[in-house]
Amino acid sequence: MSFKVYVSHSVSPGELAAVYSLAEQVSRLGMEAFVPDRLWSPHQPLPARISPHLRNAQGMVVFATSLGSHMDWVNQELSEGGRGKQTLAVIDQGILVSGFPEEGLVYIDRGDITATMSEVASKLASLKLKKEHREAVGWLALGSLLLFSLLASQKK
Repeated sequence: MSFKVYVSHSVSPGELAAVYSLAEQVSRLGMEAFVPDRLWSPHQPLPARISPHLRNAQGMVVFATSLGSHMDWVNQELSEGGRGKQTLAVIDQGILVSGFPEEGLVYIDRGDITATMSEVASKLASLKLKKEHREAVGWLALGSLLLFSLLASQKK
């Protein structure tokens, strides 16, 4: 199963290119990215065209700049779907976000946005590997239990 990433954003229209650039990098790394539209009211429940993507994502990237005006949307997406997901925050210096460990924060380098996107893609690839490792360990443990049960039943 592919690692799915939900890309929440509060950026200016001119900065959307960076959001979509990140989505393209995510795809090149073998993951699926979903970037929601902002054609819904952040004071209403998430629309049916968006909520399944948020619910089914294993990772979430919050992209917020000082020029953005969509933090109501971001906050709703975080509250409705951010729990239990591996989440990164890509933010301008000076933006305060709570609930993100320092290793989950990436500060935007406006002088080299490509380097910022590469850092985010690298962190997402790491999250994907951690998920795959956890799944492999789980399958190994399950297989060991099944083998132990099979061997124990043959001794009887």
